[in-house]
Amino acid sequence: MLSIYSSMGFFGQRSLFSIVLTRVILRLDIIVSIGYVKIIARGSMTSKVRSIDVANLAKVSRTTVSQVLNGVADARIGEETRQKVLAAARMLNYTPNEVGRSLVRGSTKTVALVLRDISLIEVDLFLQPLLSGIMKSARQAGYGLRVEGARGSLGGDPYGDLVASGMIDGMIVENPDAGDQSLARLVNTGWPVVQLGSQGLPFENTVQTDNQLAGRVATEHLLQLGRRRVAHVSYSTSEIRAVVERKAGYFDALKNAKIPPEMELVKNGDFESSSGYAAMVELMSAPGGPPDAVFAGSDAIGYGVIAAALDAGLRVPKDVAVIGVDDLRTSAYFRPSLSTVRIHPSLAGSAAMGLLIELMRGREPQSRCIYIASELIARGSTLEGFDNTPRVLSSANS
Repeated sequence: MLSIYSSMGFFGQRSLFSIVLTRVILRLDIIVSIGYVKIIARGSMTSKVRSIDVANLAKVSRTTVSQVLNGVADARIGEETRQKVLAAARMLNYTPNEVGRSLVRGSTKTVALVLRDISLIEVDLFLQPLLSGIMKSARQAGYGLRVEGARGSLGGDPYGDLVASGMIDGMIVENPDAGDQSLARLVNTGWPVVQLGSQGLPFENTVQTDNQLAGRVATEHLLQLGRRRVAHVSYSTSEIRAVVERKAGYFDALKNAKIPPEMELVKNGDFESSSGYAAMVELMSAPGGPPDAVFAGSDAIGYGVIAAALDAGLRVPKDVAVIGVDDLRTSAYFRPSLSTVRIHPSLAGSAAMGLLIELMRGREPQSRCIYIASELIARGSTLEGFDNTPRVLSSANS
């Protein structure tokens, strides 16, 4: 896994003298420091011990090894099995990285936020308020936070590998792929995982918005303004359940208005505003003519759509009305200010961290599926003569 992280550092305060006698070639380096001498034994192991070796010796699964070494409180592992795993780990001298620390302290006091790709930090504007909500709640509970990217991992089991590393006590997964088998396997073990979004698994813990309802309400707002040629630009591909659900809401609204969908008016973005810009350029060349309204799957996509329309000489909202989903802080100050469905990303982050803390402490949460309320916020990108006073037109919760 690729990673960036912000967490409490751990540096030993005493000198290290560690010699591994089994299958290790030793090279001693003497480092003279102020007031004392450190002797460090550096070993290159001819056969590295892995968690599967511990599992085989203890005659348990690799997941059980990971849960025992990470001190997972709600893993439902018997004391006899736990002692077998610890004995096997000691016998094989298996204490990689943070696992040794975990065995001593019982917890790493660190959680991970796992993104589809670490590069999204640079382009996905939704992540800033989401991270803020997670970090505030994590800090209050005494946890550090790592940010990981699932894509780019050298292995085929990125989520299992992260757990097996022993560096975290739990994880939050943002925008999970619907068919991600690595994540599905981990969720089914009962290890502390909260998804911001959903894979539709029976035992998952999730924090989400009713995305289909958000898509329908946003599109209905455009239709109520008299727009009839309504396009949709999603914020990513159909691998993400939320993308599929928002698109389904768009089609629901068209069906209810008895407007046949035109597939040439449906485009996929890719998180950043530039992809919304490119999609709008294509839409303006659609066979039936440019749309008179666009439902953008996120605010960031909406910014790009508006920019492309203005660059082409179209007037927003007179010629084309645009609405997004998120209600980022910048949406109120964009010009024209962006109408949107507010889904409270900071609140979602805080709720996800709160649910994860309950799971890590071995408590049964009041609800394993938390829905965040949403509202339709109408601004200048859909309302002509808008006076910069946002209007909460409806609560998108039913």
